Amino acid sequence: MIEFEVNIPVQKDLTVTIMDRRKFLKADEPIGETTIDLENRLLTKWRATVGLSRQYTVNGEMPWRDQLCPMATLRRYCSKMLVKPPRILIRQGRNESEKEYGIEVLGLNFWYTAVLTSIEKEEEELVRKQRMEAGKEDDEENEGGGEKGNASKEKSHAADDGQGYKVDIYERNEKIEYWEREEARRELPEKDEIRERGDGDTGTGKTSSRKGTERESGTESKEVKSRFDQRRLNRYRILGSPLNTIALYVLNKMNLVPEHVETRPLQSSMGGNLECGKLKLFVDIFPLCLGAVPPPYEISPRRPDKYQLRVAVFNVCSAIPIKKSFNEPVNDLYVKVFANGMKKADRTDVHYRSLDGMGEFNWRFLLNVDYNPWERKLYCYRKTRLFRKAREELVDPLLIIQLWDKNAITHDKMLGEYTIDMTGFIDGLISPSDLSKYTTNRRGKRNAFTKFTRRVRRCCCVRCLCFLKDSWCFIKFAKSHYIDYPRAPIYDPPEHTGELISLFEAQSARGWWPMLRNGPPEQKDSGGDKRRNNSKLVKYKDKEAQYCMGLVEMEMCLVTQDEARKDPSPYLPKPHRSKWNYFWILSRFRPCCRTFWRRYGITIVIWVIFILLIALFFFALINKWPEMVVLIITDIF
Repeated sequence: MIEFEVNIPVQKDLTVTIMDRRKFLKADEPIGETTIDLENRLLTKWRATVGLSRQYTVNGEMPWRDQLCPMATLRRYCSKMLVKPPRILIRQGRNESEKEYGIEVLGLNFWYTAVLTSIEKEEEELVRKQRMEAGKEDDEENEGGGEKGNASKEKSHAADDGQGYKVDIYERNEKIEYWEREEARRELPEKDEIRERGDGDTGTGKTSSRKGTERESGTESKEVKSRFDQRRLNRYRILGSPLNTIALYVLNKMNLVPEHVETRPLQSSMGGNLECGKLKLFVDIFPLCLGAVPPPYEISPRRPDKYQLRVAVFNVCSAIPIKKSFNEPVNDLYVKVFANGMKKADRTDVHYRSLDGMGEFNWRFLLNVDYNPWERKLYCYRKTRLFRKAREELVDPLLIIQLWDKNAITHDKMLGEYTIDMTGFIDGLISPSDLSKYTTNRRGKRNAFTKFTRRVRRCCCVRCLCFLKDSWCFIKFAKSHYIDYPRAPIYDPPEHTGELISLFEAQSARGWWPMLRNGPPEQKDSGGDKRRNNSKLVKYKDKEAQYCMGLVEMEMCLVTQDEARKDPSPYLPKPHRSKWNYFWILSRFRPCCRTFWRRYGITIVIWVIFILLIALFFFALINKWPEMVVLIITDIF
């Protein structure tokens, strides 16, 4: 907003130039300019000094911003156009104590009730036109049946019954109150029914509720009526006096310049009359002879609300493995969390070698987001060049959670992800067992979620006997048991009929959310007979369905930046995880030793014992052979 004083007609032309700023060495260069004739706007009969707004408001975000009130403006305009000044009219209202005001201009009478009706009708048409331009259908008009639809028809009939300015607003408000009282009365029998059933008589609950409604209808109607009157007072509290409202309505009907943002072409001196762009602006002219100049409008861009989103990831349950390590399906799990528009995603540490699909993290993310409550969007800051200022973009308020599998050599693979709309999402599951309602097996039946098979730990003697049986008493190597991949269930999204949860209203939410994947997982075997192993792999028939690859337990908490500074997030306790699962080398060392022992351990032990026995025999033979020779000779002779 730029404000300065000018002397018209000495300074009658306003020139606006758009410049290209240069940071180094060179001076700023003009892009284009436009010229506005201020004298023409001041002297025109269409009053182009300050645009007329649609309604006269004295309170709120957009109050009246002209020097004169609408009534004074109307009188001044009539004197300028050599017309009789407006005359104030007063007539009896519905009650004796009520009076209705009006204005007579050019032989036409404008009454306050008719003006309000016409203004409301114009606003409805404007809203309907804007919805049609946006491609949205008016759901309220498309409702065919129901008493609420009849109420809207009754309202429109009362507002547009062909009587023009003779429409009585009191009759219209009476019909509105009637329909609103009927809607409120339909909800009251449930409460009365509960009160009447408190005596223990459950058979006559409906009849007693009707009687209770009839008895209390007098007091309820008074309460409803007072509530509607208060609502009407709040609606008209921002409006000014009736005379000024009527005067503004008359000025708008005279086709004077309305309040608007004009678009002007930009022309460059190098390009002649060619247009090199457009400029949107509005110019207000306030003659100092009419009084004090009102304060300027605040048109600076709305600053977003700064929040801190705290996402705590606790556990992962039933993650579907897609790789094998030492002939066992395993997962090296970690979770990524980021908001829409962020350059880099935050991630947890890695839970190595998860054999049962479980992962424990207790990891908290702190995400700083800027939210625009008017657009219901998040601000995204992106740089196109190195020395350029970050550009602001509005993106959808989405929170993305991804479940990944860590690979030491190749690229990490994403198991599944879930997107949460922070303005409206379905609450998470209370426990992992609730997911069985939304998953199906390959036969199309509801089943419990994926169960992982675990080996039973047998005693040492049984394992030795099994090893001797499988190896044919050390003649051949023991067979390695093949462990199948668990099958990922198909996820059927639930039909949610209740209200969605807004994180900006609820402030916190906790539950289990599924990690979804479009299409079946790519489960492959490494090593061994590929033909034999591929024949045993899990086969999925539906290639386009959504599969649930696991569950993530999270807690989301949204606080403002001031609350975050006053109350920093506490540290979470360490997860109950084995020390062998914190590092990749340690997680592979134990199964490597176990596999080596399972395959060669008993054989090596038995051969060692056999060699020790032979060595002991020869050692004893070497040490005792003289005595043995003497004994043999004495026995012979």
